[in-house]
Amino acid sequence: MKKLLRVSLATLALVPMEGSLALARGWHAVQSHQTTGSKTTQKSELYYARDKLRINADNDKTSVVVDIDSGKFTFLDHPRKRYASITFEELVALRDRTIAEMKAQLPKMPPAIRQSIEERLKALEDPKAQAAPKLKPLGKKTRIGKFDCERYAWDSADGSGEACISKKPGVDITEFVKASGKLSKRLAKLGAGSAAGDMAILQLAEYGLPVETRRKLSFAGSEVETTTTITSLETAEVPDSQFAAPKDYGAETFEDLMRSQSQPTAGPTPAPAPSPAPTK
Repeated sequence: MKKLLRVSLATLALVPMEGSLALARGWHAVQSHQTTGSKTTQKSELYYARDKLRINADNDKTSVVVDIDSGKFTFLDHPRKRYASITFEELVALRDRTIAEMKAQLPKMPPAIRQSIEERLKALEDPKAQAAPKLKPLGKKTRIGKFDCERYAWDSADGSGEACISKKPGVDITEFVKASGKLSKRLAKLGAGSAAGDMAILQLAEYGLPVETRRKLSFAGSEVETTTTITSLETAEVPDSQFAAPKDYGAETFEDLMRSQSQPTAGPTPAPAPSPAPTK
């Protein structure tokens, strides 16, 4: 359930668009991700153009497409050739419904598990979790790789964070910063200011481009620190197809897609026939 919540609150979906061969001037970046206690460094690729951002996971099994301007996202499951769609409003409703369901199950849980879940629910309902991160400038300027940046810090309901933000990273981020600022304000109005905590590049972009982000998360008495660093960044002509669900991918509900991510598979899943987007 913890994994489902984290994925649900960090991966939101965009209604798929028809792909085309049109190109738009934007940028391409590579990020590295390191977690304390892990010897493996993961990487992800980012593509941005026309107020849309795509993040490809290191294993090429999943992608998230974000329409920053509208606040809609698409989550793509490549091995299964499936996609799911959800809006911010639907995501917040899903979060609240999940919290209510977990509260109803608390009396049936063993004491140790109940205490752990209660701590998590308390963090989710904390006002800090519903507000946009308030960055505090640390007055420290440094250089991360080829990027000159300034350090900021913030506190959240489940931990704290620090980012080194570059205002001139070598590519034009003017429109990206503007659109991300609107997105952050929209999240705050919905009471989901830190709902996308794992996507700090969007939450912090109104200040510039976060070229390094360190987050300390506390849960059930343990603390985990993650570091995300942009290792390369370049201007690129990005095709519209980067921001569209492939035509041979079938649609399913967001909950079903997240559930499939938490279940091991016995082997390759046959590609399903394309299907229309779920109706509500």
